[in-house]
Amino acid sequence: MRRGTLAVLATATAAAWALSGCTDDAEPKPLPSLSGVASASPVPSASSSNDVTESPSPTTAAPSSNASEPEPSEGLQELSKPTLPKDLSDEGKDGAIAAAEYFLSLYPYALSSTSKSEFASMSDPSCEFCSSVIADVEARKKAKTHEIGGSMTFRNSTVAASSEGSYLVLLTARQQPSQTVTASGAVVKDFPRTTDNDATIVVHRARNRWFVREVSVDNIRDA
Repeated sequence: MRRGTLAVLATATAAAWALSGCTDDAEPKPLPSLSGVASASPVPSASSSNDVTESPSPTTAAPSSNASEPEPSEGLQELSKPTLPKDLSDEGKDGAIAAAEYFLSLYPYALSSTSKSEFASMSDPSCEFCSSVIADVEARKKAKTHEIGGSMTFRNSTVAASSEGSYLVLLTARQQPSQTVTASGAVVKDFPRTTDNDATIVVHRARNRWFVREVSVDNIRDA
């Protein structure tokens, strides 16, 4: 969530929340196809190396042959698919929190595996953050790069409001360091910091499933 990936404007989340509570139909719009949203602007991925108060620029290898390039970090690995939380089937607040946390866990997994299917299956087409991540995964797969590291843990998760099957979830996500690497393991970008990120997620329950309508992040800081 560092590197600006979750730095979607908070106003977009507020708008998504307002829309979720003013419709008589609890069904979300049809999900986007897995072939994606090529028109969406790709976003960088999950950890930052510079000023964490703004969307920071990652550390990249300098073009000069005399400059040292980022070295692979020991202990950083490709991420495994997150385990489905037991509360995901709950239709109330516990399910909303489980859905929000699981969805954010799928974010670094998608960038690590370059597989977007699980992430896209929970994404409402109105979600700008979701579309940006899907486009980023497609771009990485085409460029034959992926993330290692960047796993997340969560605390202070709570439902701030609810209406018509939609829930506004607030939480703090701690994200571990990560790197963007090529298929051969060469480091393209280095994100060495562990950061805490205050996230706001709008989730919606329909057809016995959870969908995400928007995500925004505030107060990105060193952990």
